[in-house]
Amino acid sequence: KEKYKIAILTNCKHKEILPILKGAGIDKSLFNYTIGNDDVNRGKPSPDEIFKAQKLAHEKADYMVGDSIYDIMAAKKAKVKCIAVQTGDHTKKMLKREQPFLILKSIRSLPRKL
Repeated sequence: KEKYKIAILTNCKHKEILPILKGAGIDKSLFNYTIGNDDVNRGKPSPDEIFKAQKLAHEKADYMVGDSIYDIMAAKKAKVKCIAVQTGDHTKKMLKREQPFLILKSIRSLPRKL
């Protein structure tokens, strides 16, 4: 968090973000911003959530990390590099078809790639 501004962009409602983080054992203080699909006009694959995060951060995003083809599509529309992680419902083949910047097996390897 010190080196990067980190946002959660989700197609869940904003009020659902904190319970999901708690359930996963993730501290919400790791994130500078949390943006749900009800915080924007259109959820992913629209780039609206990315644009909202950039507006809050007052700078352009360098990367978006996501686990779905919709994350990749949104990143491309926002002209942001997408790092896809194979933890969601989409297979590596499906993710690859959308041509992300990089595909990782696990989010744990992300710090070494940045």
